Amino acid sequence: MQYVRIYTDSDGETHFEDLEIELKEVNFAPPAPPVHLSEFKAAKQ
Repeated sequence: MQYVRIYTDSDGETHFEDLEIELKEVNFAPPAPPVHLSEFKAAKQ
């Protein structure tokens, strides 16, 4: 899946970055259909 990261640098200037994350089909809550999830990522802020 592709997404856009919006962030500011140390000068306060805004930037956009195109990123991609891998999703895997997971049988999360049967009998509901499988869902697509990414691996967990730690939040920095």
